[in-house]
Amino acid sequence: MRDTTKEIRLFSHNVAKNYMYLDVLLETLQNSFDVLFVQEPPWRTIRQTPSPSNRDGEDIVGAPMHPTWLYMVRPPTNDETPRVMAFVSKWLERLRPSMRRDLADHRDIFILSLFQGNETYHLMNVYNDADGTAVRYLSNHVHELPQLHYMGGDFNIHSREWDPEVTHHRGDAINLLELAADLDLERTQPSNPGPTFISHNPDLRPSVIDLVFHGIAESASDCTFRDPVRQGPSDHIPIFTVVKLDDEIEPVTRRTIPRDSEAEQAMRTELPQKVADIQVSDLETREDVERVAQALADAYAEAWMAHSKVSRITKHSQPWWNNECSAKLATYRNDKSDVNWYLFRDTVKRVKHEFFETRIGEIAYANRRPWDLMEWVKLL
Repeated sequence: MRDTTKEIRLFSHNVAKNYMYLDVLLETLQNSFDVLFVQEPPWRTIRQTPSPSNRDGEDIVGAPMHPTWLYMVRPPTNDETPRVMAFVSKWLERLRPSMRRDLADHRDIFILSLFQGNETYHLMNVYNDADGTAVRYLSNHVHELPQLHYMGGDFNIHSREWDPEVTHHRGDAINLLELAADLDLERTQPSNPGPTFISHNPDLRPSVIDLVFHGIAESASDCTFRDPVRQGPSDHIPIFTVVKLDDEIEPVTRRTIPRDSEAEQAMRTELPQKVADIQVSDLETREDVERVAQALADAYAEAWMAHSKVSRITKHSQPWWNNECSAKLATYRNDKSDVNWYLFRDTVKRVKHEFFETRIGEIAYANRRPWDLMEWVKLL
């Protein structure tokens, strides 16, 4: 686990509305990437929440969540579900990740802003449908857009400029490159060139329609990579990109004392002694009460500082993922057969169910802290 970094590791993938595989990516990518840009995310009923007007409860609709990632998406409007979204690692909280609907408010466009010192990094996730909706919108609003450090996604545009199997360079491709030029961006060629879309229909040839654009200064650098290993059941190949930062990101830290540790026991022993030494007689005035209150606060602070240690908030959650899941996923990725996908899917469902059942049992019966369930129920 790195302590500081001067780069953002970005994973872009059209997951073809597959809920379970996006859930798997959130678990397996948490220590490898900082930003996950998703095109065509799943959007479905996750669970029901109690409702005063509906006995069956109200539907909670959306994509999967994960405690390691900030969930960022433009809500549906006019019954049109979002076709892009982002997950940002909590590792980047110091950069104040922001979804910028003030810059582009569209179901097919997501602008993520990260703030570091006087610099703002704008990263844009795009899903461009067969009608060219996103590129047309961006072209019409190009003068309202900020300087971008990254633009990428599923553009659904064929051209000989990026696909050697294509002989033409038509209007939609010309418009895209003109848009990129207006934004001072250039297309970045992956270090391992090849198709990014391999249809499940064997009659259709593989093609290149998932693209990445960087600022002109970075577009020639070796910072983009096709990641076929993590493709999963989607017909799109993910793309891994590095976005350079001017300064390193400082880790988010906090002071902690592990539960049931020697440090906790030492604090429990020391704190009552400190409290007993506080003079509490003759509390006759407001100043006397404030003096005792401050002494109590100081006693606790001294004991806490003496026994707690600084720890970094990392990307690790309490994962349901286990070795059985990893083995089934490796088997599926080896041949990508439907049979092994179904076996992997069933394993994930069972393991996740068992994990949460155990966790709920611990909270409800062993710890008897039912409010702890609030963070976990979001993930069920």
